[in-house]
Amino acid sequence: MEDTLYGKANMLHCVKDKNRDQVVRVIVIQKTLIEHAEKLRQVKAVLEEVL
Repeated sequence: MEDTLYGKANMLHCVKDKNRDQVVRVIVIQKTLIEHAEKLRQVKAVLEEVL
C-alpha cells in the first residue's frame, strides 16, 4: 500500500468491505440456522404424533 492519504483511505475502505462481508456472512448463517431449527421442530412434532 502506498504511504499516502489515498493509500491509507484505500486500505481503510478494504477493511470496511471485509467487515461488511463478514457481517453479511454471519446474518446468512443465522438465518440458515433459524430455518433449520424450524424444520427440526416440525419433524419433531410429526414424530411425536406418530410415536
